[in-house]
Parts: sequence; C-alpha cells; structure tokens
Amino acid sequence: MAQYAFWSEYCRRFGYGPHDLRRGCGPVYMVHEGRQRPAVVLVHGLTDSPWFMRAIGEYFFSVHQYHVFLPLLDGHGLHDPRCMKDVHLDGWIANVDEAIDIALRYTTPYPISLGGLSTGGALSVHRALHRQDEVSGALYLFSAALGLAGVLGDMKELFLRSGILCDIVARYEDKSFVERFQDLLFFFGLADEPGAASRLVGDNPYRYRRMDMDGAAQLSELIRQLDSVLRDTVPQQPVFAVHSECDSTAALAPVEELVRRGSGELYRIDRSFGVAHASVVLRDDILSSSDPSRVLEGKNPVFGAMTGALGRFVHETDSSHAS
Repeated sequence: MAQYAFWSEYCRRFGYGPHDLRRGCGPVYMVHEGRQRPAVVLVHGLTDSPWFMRAIGEYFFSVHQYHVFLPLLDGHGLHDPRCMKDVHLDGWIANVDEAIDIALRYTTPYPISLGGLSTGGALSVHRALHRQDEVSGALYLFSAALGLAGVLGDMKELFLRSGILCDIVARYEDKSFVERFQDLLFFFGLADEPGAASRLVGDNPYRYRRMDMDGAAQLSELIRQLDSVLRDTVPQQPVFAVHSECDSTAALAPVEELVRRGSGELYRIDRSFGVAHASVVLRDDILSSSDPSRVLEGKNPVFGAMTGALGRFVHETDSSHAS
C-alpha cells in the first residue's frame, strides 16, 4: 500500500515543524523512486488539512503512477491556530506555488496537474491561470469554492468583502458593544467566540471545528479575484470537476460555467446520495477523536464510481500529452 512521507522541506520553508502540527494534518508527499513521472499537487480546503486529499492522492499514485504532493495552507492543521489571525491569501498562494516548484523537480518533461477541495480547488484555478506554462496537465476540482451556495452564501460574501464586520470588531474595544453584534455574527457563522484560539480545535482530528472570519475573508477575496479573471478567460488545462447536488457550501453554477466554457467534464453526484460538501473526497468516514463510535463526516458512497470516471479522464488526458 502507498505510504505518505512527511514533507519536511516544505515545513522548513514556512517555518514550522512536526511539533506544531496536529497528528495526521501535516503536508505529505509520495514519489516513485528513480524516475521522472507526471505529478499532481492536491490542495485541501478552508479549516481542514491535507488528510482530506490523501485518498485521492493514493489513487493517483497507485493507479496512474503519479508523484503526489499535498501542501498545507497557512493557519491550518495546527495545535494552536491563533484564530487564523495571520492568514492572508498571498500566503496561501505562496504555499501552492512552493508545492508546484518542488514538484517540477520530479516531473520534467512530464506535466504537472493541480487540484483541490473547496478553497483548494479555487486556489488551483487561480494558480493554473497564472502559471499555465508550468501547470501543463489537468485541473481536478472537488466541491470547488468558486462561489458560495444560496442566498445566505451571497450575503456572506457581501459582508466579508465589505470589511465592515472586521472593522467593527477591531475599532470597538467595548465588549458590550461587540456583544450586541454577536447574534448577527453567529448567524453568518463568522464570530470569534471567547477563547476561540483554542476552540478552533475540536473533536474532528483533521479539521477545525468551525470556519473563522479571517480565513473566510481570504476565501472571499480569492473568489472576487477569480470572478474578475474568469470574465475574460478560462484555464487552458482540461478540467475534471466533481460536485454534489447536496452541497450547501460551494455553489454548483460557477463550476458548471467553468467546465462549459473550457474543456473537460463535470461529475455530478445526485442529490439522492446525500453527499455533503467535503465528503466528496472521503473514501472513509471521519470519526470523533473523543468518541470513535461517532461519525463526524461521512464517506462518499460513490467514491469508487467517481474515481472510475476520474481514471478515464486521466487516461484520456495522459494519452493526449503523449501523442
């Protein structure tokens, strides 16, 4: 069975080590010894960790003989996330670029592909557009957050982009004033609770217990940038996108539009399967660290069928590169 190695070089580049990271949440990679091969960089989503991309990575490594790289985004996977106060979109871009740069050593003259879950999918589109010559393989998007789902999602984007909420919390030190806004903030799922620095870490061993306002604001800025760029262009790379009709987090319509305007395939998971946003990439259930009998995030019941469709796409894409 394929075994991931801890990505020490990547950690050194961004100034943290194994002692900073929750178990299983660090950056990892798998490479085939002694030969150049195609590679795929798979990026996790907001609040979660590279663990979420492991099953997809194992599939690429074992079935298609790809080198696999799973980077860690700034502010994620940490014992002490400090409310993600220091995260910035530029840092996440640097994370993905570093993974691409390292992967290039193992691939030339073979192509590098890029993909990810949710925010990781959006970052993949962003970097594929800006590094088209180097990311010459395909784009693999799983529940890509190219927009937030539903009317509430649109409202969240508006508030996050305006910066009004951040300004209120930063400007007023009177806690009673802030408390008057908490019901509104909690409604949007954006408030920092008392003691939130430690409370971001909960029973889920591989993701934080909630979305933080600072991290969400960076996602919204990423979506804004993509909206602007995608008006005039689309990635030149072929796209394989997976999205569940049950996804209440990331909007399906922008993903459909991206595939329609470019080249590729949308694997749409029917609502009847009840597959949630992040569960799309899960081959196995995620269990509570405090109660292993409790399932926190259910696996994708059509994971096998999904990877079957993915495999056919990979084969066609690889064949076109070889010809």
